[in-house]
Amino acid sequence: MLTIGLKQVCDVTMMLRRAHLNQSKLAYMLDRLRLKRFCRVLFGFIDTYLGGAESYPFVPLFSDKDFALMREVIFHEGCLLKQVQGEKGSKERFPFVRIGRHAWFWMRRSLRLGGMMPDEACWFLLHQVMRRVGF
Repeated sequence: MLTIGLKQVCDVTMMLRRAHLNQSKLAYMLDRLRLKRFCRVLFGFIDTYLGGAESYPFVPLFSDKDFALMREVIFHEGCLLKQVQGEKGSKERFPFVRIGRHAWFWMRRSLRLGGMMPDEACWFLLHQVMRRVGF
């Protein structure tokens, strides 16, 4: 989600419309993964901008600060923000400065999105560091 774009939202929309999902099982799994809040906002976004599915595992959430944040991320940031950050880093002469700016970018982004999806925001940074280090 930290780099979610409209394509990923469209994929979820098509899955909700065409796949024969066991709604109660899906709701249970999403709740166990601590994704209920995020999914409620996502389902509200889908219902508002792409037309709803027949049913959702959770009641969609249509208006609050997280809904506005979801709209901002999808329509104005998405994966493009990550690409812009990568281009800025590639122009930096000093690797230490590039790494520091890149880390600061992802920390700010994780803090910004942490209320909507706390687990992903928390573990994403560790995952990125471990990937870079080679684990």
